[in-house]
Amino acid sequence: MLNGTFFLILTYFIFLLFDNNNDVHMSLNNYNQDEIESLLRGIFTYQFNASVASVLLSTFPKMTFKFSHKTKKLKYIYVDNQIFASYRPQTGTFSLGFGAANLILHHTSMPTLRVVVLTEVQDFIKDGKSVFSQHVVDVDPSLHIGDEVIIVNETDELLAIGKLFYPPIYIRQRVKGSCVKVRKGIHSINSLKE
Repeated sequence: MLNGTFFLILTYFIFLLFDNNNDVHMSLNNYNQDEIESLLRGIFTYQFNASVASVLLSTFPKMTFKFSHKTKKLKYIYVDNQIFASYRPQTGTFSLGFGAANLILHHTSMPTLRVVVLTEVQDFIKDGKSVFSQHVVDVDPSLHIGDEVIIVNETDELLAIGKLFYPPIYIRQRVKGSCVKVRKGIHSINSLKE
C-alpha cells in the first residue's frame, strides 16, 4: 500500500537522522536535505497534488522537525516556530496548521481544498464548531471523505481547518448533519499556542 511505503521510508530517514540528545527539535535543513524534501514532496503530492506540494515546500528552508521521544517518528513540522503540519502515521498524511492553510489559500483559487460556508455562520466556525451541509456555499468536488480541508467564508477568509465527513456530492445535496469536523478554528490561535 502506498501509505505504508511512505511510512517505511519516513521511518528509515528518522532513524538515520535522530540523535539521542534530549532535544528532539531537529533541523534537517543541513543534513540529507534533498532526501527529506523528496520524501515530503511525495507525501504532499499524494495527499493534495503536485502544485500544492510545491507551494508547501516553498517553505522547506525554514522548516524544523519534532520527533516523538518514545517512537522516534516525525510528529510536527514547524515554520517560524509555529506548527505548519502534523504527521498522522495512521494515514501517512499530514494535518495542516494555519500557516500551511494560509499558504495554500494564497496560491490556489476557490474552491481548491476548501469548504466555503455562509458568512453568517463564520463566527461559529472560527470558534471550532462543526460545519453543517446547509451552511455550505461551495466545496471542492475532488475531495474525498477523510480529506484535510480548509474552511473559508464567501470572501475566501480562513476560518478553520478540519476533516471532511461526507463526499462533496452529498454536501451539495444538503444531506442533514455535520459534513466537516472542525479540528481547529482560527479563534484558537489566540487561546492556544499552535
